[in-house]
Amino acid sequence: MAYRDKEQALLLEHVPYHYTGRDGTPRMKMQLLITPKGLAKLAALLGRQIEP
Repeated sequence: MAYRDKEQALLLEHVPYHYTGRDGTPRMKMQLLITPKGLAKLAALLGRQIEP
């Protein structure tokens, strides 16, 4: 799971990812996503601008 402070700052989020296992049973995992705000922060840390 993402670090709670990063989630609260809206930099990261978790979304459910549904898929079918090899045995045919439905499964679900939580997937970590970087939000647009998180991407902007990463770009700033790398010293680059993100064009819309």
